[in-house]
Amino acid sequence: MGKIKETEELFNRAIDFGKNGEEEKEKEIYDEIIEKFQQTEDLETKIWVVKAMANKGIILAQQGRIDGAHSLFNDIIDRFGDSEELEIKRQVAGVCVNKGTVLLQLGNNRDAVKTYDGVFAIYGEEEDLCLKVQTLKALLNKGVTFSRQGSHEEGVRVLGETAALYEKEEAPEIKLWVVKALFNKGAILSARGNQAEAIKAFDAVLEKLKDAEELELKQQLAMALCNKGMALGKEGNGSAANSIYDEVVKCFNDSDDPVIKEQVANARFYKNVSYHF
Repeated sequence: MGKIKETEELFNRAIDFGKNGEEEKEKEIYDEIIEKFQQTEDLETKIWVVKAMANKGIILAQQGRIDGAHSLFNDIIDRFGDSEELEIKRQVAGVCVNKGTVLLQLGNNRDAVKTYDGVFAIYGEEEDLCLKVQTLKALLNKGVTFSRQGSHEEGVRVLGETAALYEKEEAPEIKLWVVKALFNKGAILSARGNQAEAIKAFDAVLEKLKDAEELELKQQLAMALCNKGMALGKEGNGSAANSIYDEVVKCFNDSDDPVIKEQVANARFYKNVSYHF
């Protein structure tokens, strides 16, 4: 069996274990791939090694083994960060974003932000869809990180600039992260008491998603509608808020998606209590 075929089959076995919730067996196969093929010079085999390392790091992070995940992510970046092979660049970009997440879990917000800035510096001019998505994730995480550490104005600024940077992109994969940036901007503004600006951010989401067909985009649409309703209620405009809640129920009442069903339940609940705002 050739190396490429063997690594691919091993990797697919690992994925199957993961789908069945058998994380340790999944990780053991990633370890096998890394051990057997980490010195390979064959490019396609090397790609499977990087993928195995990246997925192992994610498992470690999910298991709460944050230091191990951080060390492994650093190893991937050190070994493969200079690669010009597109698929390896995609993997490394994703690893950098995940490294930022584990740095946050370690309480190191400053280095997390530096890591997110690094993703933008390295990949911000790339035209590849996957690299654009990773760049967007990094910038969104940066904005949210600023807000969570109390720098709310900076967080709002970063999220607004992130959305503006990719506002003309029509690919659903890009649009999803643009509207997530706008949604988070609106949520921060609303929590800070600036309902007028929050509503503008939610309206921007609604405008972008008015013809959405993809499930994840519909989820964002339902969330933005509900949050706009809450912002209107906080402004004292209960009538407008209730109209929004009615729209949520009308548009999404038949959905079987758990995220959307939660928003429908929220709309029904907040309609009944909106006069308290």
